[in-house]
Formats: sequence, C-alpha cells, structure tokens
Amino acid sequence: MLRKSAIYFIGFFLFPLLSFSQKSDKGWEAEIDALVEGVKHAYSKDVSSGTRVFMLSLKKDDRVSSYCRTRLEAELLGSLNETKFDVVFQPFLQEKTLKFVESTDTTFKVSNQSSYAVEFGNMRTLIDSLKDYNIDLVIYSKLFLAPANHLILKSVLVDLKSLEVLSSYTFYGTDDMKKSQNRIAISLNFYHGQAPMSTVSRSYGASQSLSIDPFNTSVLNDGMSIGVSQYLFSNTRYVSAGLLLNLESNYLTYFDDYIYDINEFQIRSISIAPSIGFHLKNSQRDKNLMSLFFNGGFAKSELNRSFYYVESELRLHLTKRFAGNIRGRYYLTNVEMFQPFYQNINYNNIQLCGGFSIQL
Repeated sequence: MLRKSAIYFIGFFLFPLLSFSQKSDKGWEAEIDALVEGVKHAYSKDVSSGTRVFMLSLKKDDRVSSYCRTRLEAELLGSLNETKFDVVFQPFLQEKTLKFVESTDTTFKVSNQSSYAVEFGNMRTLIDSLKDYNIDLVIYSKLFLAPANHLILKSVLVDLKSLEVLSSYTFYGTDDMKKSQNRIAISLNFYHGQAPMSTVSRSYGASQSLSIDPFNTSVLNDGMSIGVSQYLFSNTRYVSAGLLLNLESNYLTYFDDYIYDINEFQIRSISIAPSIGFHLKNSQRDKNLMSLFFNGGFAKSELNRSFYYVESELRLHLTKRFAGNIRGRYYLTNVEMFQPFYQNINYNNIQLCGGFSIQL
C-alpha cells in the first residue's frame, strides 16, 4: 500500500513535467516547420547560377539542442526538392564529430574534432573533392537560439569555384522574431539645392521708400534632416512610413540692399514632414538598391509664421549605410519672416536639391 502511494505521489509531480516536455517538443516542431518553409520559399526564388549543390553539415550554437539540429537537417534536404537546385549526396563527406581521448598516469583529456579537419586537413582538399562531383554550389547554415528562446537559421549560398557568397538569408522560427527585426530605421540626410527665377523682396516699413521691390533671382538652400521610418508590413519590406525633421537655410549669395546696406538675405526654418517610401530591393541579399520617398512638410520660419511644401526624393543606395539622393520640392506658400524686418521668397518653380544620406 505504501509503495502504491509512493508511485502516485511521484506521478503527481512528474506528470506536469512530462506534459511540459511534450508541449516544448511541439513548440520546436512548429518552429522547425517555419524555418523549413522559409528555406523553401527563399531558395525557390533564388536565381544564382549553378544547380548542383552540396549542403554542409548544419552548425549550431551551444544553446541549441541536438534534437533540433537533427530534425532540421533532415527536413532541409527535402525542402530543396521544390527548387531548381539538385542536392548531391555523399555520405563520406558528411561532417562528424570525432572524439579523441588522451590519457596518462596523471591526466585524462577528451577532445572533440571535426571530421573535415581530420580527413581533409584544410579547406582546399575538401573543395577539390567536391569539384570531382561537378558540384557548383555549397550551402552553409548555422542554427541559433535567440534570447527569447526561439530558433534562428542563417543560410549562405557559396560559389564553389570562387568562394563568393551569392546569397544570404535569415529565417526565424516565429513571426514574433520577424517583427522584432522590423526595427525603426534612422537616417541623417544632408542636401544643397537651388531654385532659379524665384521672387524675393524686403521691407523695413510701410513706406515705399523703405521697401526693396520684388525681383527675380536664384535662391539657394542648405539643409539637413533626421528621418525616422519603419516598414509597414512585417512580411514584405518594400513600403515604409515615417517622419522627417528638417533644419534649413534659404539664402542668396548676394543681396543689394541700397537702403541700409544689409546685404545678407537669409530665412532659416524648421519643418516636420510625414513621409512614405517605396523600396526597390536586391531580393537575394535583402538590400535596398533604390528608394523613392514622398513627403509633405509643415514648416516654421518664425513662431507665428508657417509655410507648406511637398517633395519627392530619389535615394540611390551605394552601400548598406551610405546613399546619394536627389529631391524636387514644390512650395505651396511663400517663405517669409517679419523680424527684425520683413523678407519674402516666392518660389515660382520647383527647387532641386542633391546630397547624401547616412543610415544609422
């Protein structure tokens, strides 16, 4: 009777642990399925040259269980069947972990070593062996466990002849991880522009003798802006929305003030502009190639003076962090100031600007 009670008692505490283990396995299976689906989708659209591919053994960090690696490694082979790539199978080339035991009278040491290092000695001999089977490409993948306890798979497609990385992908075991990667982007933008044949005027009072009549000239613009944006959709990264904070100076290189000889003409302003962006991407590397932005600005030249404008900007991404930009701006109202004297700029046509952007 006592033994039966003990069995019930132990079972009472072990049952929740067993249930938790089963739920955990189901959770890993769902994340593995999501990773496999991501690999299938990405490589079905991959247009890298070459078809015969060898998949190196899946690496993992120390936090990932061997169960997840084994399950995912088996599923990845099947996921490539629906792509243009043909997986070449060579069991003797599969990487294995070899244990070496060194023992003396006073020490006992166990070390693990890759079979690649033991059997081939260096990368060159492995590559030569793969070339004997007319293999074009190699897929290298590594499995990580994020701090939030979700799986992340990074996969790289490498040209065997040149060892050039042709494409690189990151897959997430859960949509929550994708959303966390959809972070806010911050950019610094610097630009210089010119608006030809704009009308400017100045007045020191109501009298005609204290006014410089409107005349046409080129108005220059120097500015910088801080942009904050985010992609609108977690599953596609082609459309973004955000805000631009602009600090600008509209000025003339020379102004003939024949009244008080104040020959500097400048109106400074600060503006905020909602922005929507459309992005042309390199689908293989998830990198922006070109971006087109449409902005609408509300600006202040003085506390009680405002003006409005709309603009479009074309940004060419030269690197991940650096881009060149050109923009065209149309002013809906005049730019003016009243202190310490009245100045007015009427832009009769589109102002063209060029500059560069730095992605933080």
